[in-house]
Amino acid sequence: MLEALTADHYLYGQVIFIKLLGICFLAAFISLSQQAIGLFGSRGITPIEDFMHIAKQKISDQRYFILPTFFWYRSTDQMIKSCILLSIISSFCVILNVLPALFLFILCLLYLSFLNVGAPFLSYQWDSLLIEVGFLGFLMSMQSPPPMMLVIAAWLMFFRFILSSGIVKILSGCPEWRSLKAMQYHFETQPLPNKGGYFCHQWVQKFAKLTTIGVFFLELIVPFFIFFGSLGRLWAALLSMVLQVFIMATGNYAFFNLLTIAICFPLIPDAYLDWLPLLSLNALKPHLISSLILNLLGVCLILLNAFVFLRLFYRLRSLDKIFKWLAPWHIVNPYGLFAVMTTQRNEVILEGSRDGVVWEPYEFYWKPGALENAPRQIAPLQPRLDWQMWFAALDRYQNIPWFHQLMVRMLQGSSDVMVFFKRNPFPDKPPRFIRALLFQYHFTSFEERQATGRWWKREFKGFYAPPLSLRVDENPTE
Repeated sequence: MLEALTADHYLYGQVIFIKLLGICFLAAFISLSQQAIGLFGSRGITPIEDFMHIAKQKISDQRYFILPTFFWYRSTDQMIKSCILLSIISSFCVILNVLPALFLFILCLLYLSFLNVGAPFLSYQWDSLLIEVGFLGFLMSMQSPPPMMLVIAAWLMFFRFILSSGIVKILSGCPEWRSLKAMQYHFETQPLPNKGGYFCHQWVQKFAKLTTIGVFFLELIVPFFIFFGSLGRLWAALLSMVLQVFIMATGNYAFFNLLTIAICFPLIPDAYLDWLPLLSLNALKPHLISSLILNLLGVCLILLNAFVFLRLFYRLRSLDKIFKWLAPWHIVNPYGLFAVMTTQRNEVILEGSRDGVVWEPYEFYWKPGALENAPRQIAPLQPRLDWQMWFAALDRYQNIPWFHQLMVRMLQGSSDVMVFFKRNPFPDKPPRFIRALLFQYHFTSFEERQATGRWWKREFKGFYAPPLSLRVDENPTE
């Protein structure tokens, strides 16, 4: 292990890591550019202006440390658009190797600005992961070849992130994971399946236990390969990449899979990548002072990774103040995906009516709705409202403030919100009433799809939200 640390070089892995990181930021902000005004604009579902108005009343001292965001300065629609435009330009600069350290720093601050005010639509684990990996990328892009302590910090980030995803499945006590039947449900019940997920669901029913064991192997065993020299780290990276490609082929998880693949490249020494064209990074050459500072920062990240991992098993109260101070900056975060497997797929279907008698459905672009619509690929972009509708179906609408606000915006006919719908049955004038129905969805079998042309079948479960009108003195007729 020690011999490998002094003998191997990681210039190729560093350059590929930085470029993939730029691509992940680009995907995140391009996706956000199409949705931000509808989600966070003045006539959106959860306006940032309203959030910041409340925050200014509650937070007076040290507001930039308690809630770091550029939207303290201004939170208008134009400010939102300007931040996204600057972010897209900065992402291209990172990809094209134009002052990558500077523009990665800008990207981290801009994404952090959205992340801290964008809940629940910007509260996924990969949103925090993008900031954490982006900060590491910023440090690694300041010097080339990268300081060894930052490379080791990248190894431990990979180790903690992948291993935590396996450990939480064990600690959760989820019966589907413990009985090795979790993959029997996953492809059908995941938030946004694609066609690959449909076909895998048909196949995996016969091999559910074997597939679940494979997931545990990749998440609980493979991370330890990093401690077995350069060849072990190579296999850890390759096997993890295979898993991420498989996840991309069977589901839509935004830029998460591409970001995880990016984290794999710092594990691979130049000896395994020197067949690539000569790569270089526009960064400082090694210098005594800069190397010392960056290596010290790498040691800090190594310790933080270790402490956050230990918090899975034991609460380190002596470090609570440090983690509380770091939490708003998302430099180091807890992870653990799919700790509990969802076994049923419920879908909320929104309908509008002019008279309370005839109801017309609104059709989303990506979430399941019409039974004949095939599941599609959208990742590495993320339709965030479609994703949140999956979470909404797991809860009661009374517990979801944004869902009530969505219905209000639909009744108002907000053009900013209407962009989320593939089909608006009331294009000229908004309906007088909006309601939400709950259905349980299942994939059809190959035979059923061939006979009916449908990818889905469903069963009506009841009302999710009763009819709502902006006129409180009128009620729809059922």
